Amino acid sequence: MKERSIVRKVIIVLLLMAALAASVFYGKNTAGDNQYHNRRISYLEEKRDNAKDLIAAASSAAFMISLLPEDTATPNANQIADIGKDFLIILSALTAEQYLLAITGRAAFIFLIPIGLVIGMISVLVRRLRWTRRLTYVFILFGIVLYAAIPLSILIAGTIDDAYQDTVEATIQATQNLEMEYHLAGIGLDETEGFTELQTEQEKESEEEKSLFSSLKDTVFGAGEAVSETVGTAVQDTQDFITGAKATIENLPAMVEETRELARQYMEAFVIMLVTTCVIPILTILALAFLLHLICGLDFDPEPVGHS
Repeated sequence: MKERSIVRKVIIVLLLMAALAASVFYGKNTAGDNQYHNRRISYLEEKRDNAKDLIAAASSAAFMISLLPEDTATPNANQIADIGKDFLIILSALTAEQYLLAITGRAAFIFLIPIGLVIGMISVLVRRLRWTRRLTYVFILFGIVLYAAIPLSILIAGTIDDAYQDTVEATIQATQNLEMEYHLAGIGLDETEGFTELQTEQEKESEEEKSLFSSLKDTVFGAGEAVSETVGTAVQDTQDFITGAKATIENLPAMVEETRELARQYMEAFVIMLVTTCVIPILTILALAFLLHLICGLDFDPEPVGHS
């Protein structure tokens, strides 16, 4: 009977040693390798690109809205600018999740689970140390929970994100549409470019006039015609500017309402990404920790029935 007990202990110890070797091998060559998490990393990188696009789009939108006359949409511009800064939280969380994928795998299978298995061997060899068995379960289960938390949260977040991805894309598209409307209305960059082009044309005309004056300084009619053409161009540019300003003022209420709707879209996109990148991972970890607490609270080595 005693020999059978010794053989049983040896077999259990050998199995635990094999599990320890497999855990370390798996942790070094698979769980800690980015190639193993290629699909999850691709998902996180896609979300990071979305966050970067939203940060850039928010900055552009806030700048364009601030160009509206009479500061009618300044509060909307400030709100969008603040939300754009908040997307840095999303970007940081996604970067942290990407690094944790490899780190948690190595920590679980190279350290936590092997420590639990070593303690398990001690509990098999030294039966008096009954507390070591519970400690074995704690280390092994904690390693599994630590390793599964990030992939599981990514799986849940991806399921939710598929349903709301259109919101993020619609927000970026709305910003691009607003930028196009501003260009067509002559607000912002087009005004600067138009002014630069007008200044360049006037400088060229001035040089041509100087050249003409130098070569034909005795021809008054030629100089008068050049001056008349320059004045006519300036008058036409002034009329175009007045027409564009009038159209902008007429469309101002609609533009202000559009900026208000754009601010709402940015807020909605931020909330969605905050939930999928921050809230869901935290809730997943808390749920797994609670499950671990319940399992570790069980008695894995109950006293035999009738024991006194």
